[in-house]
Amino acid sequence: MRVHKVARTAAEPTRPRRRTVATQPLSAYELVTRRAVEDLERELGRIDAKVNALVVGMVATLVAEVWRAFLKG
Repeated sequence: MRVHKVARTAAEPTRPRRRTVATQPLSAYELVTRRAVEDLERELGRIDAKVNALVVGMVATLVAEVWRAFLKG
């Protein structure tokens, strides 16, 4: 079985190139925006940690109350 290679024609669409994210800011606006996004990311991380701590505290309290209720029984 022979496989024939088909030449590409100009009418065929080409795949668009993937753009990469620049590691260095290209403008002052981009620098300010990146810093704001990084600050927001840190803030959300702190909020997430606080919410997780509250949830763990509530679950621990619930388990302690259930345990106490069973011991009183």
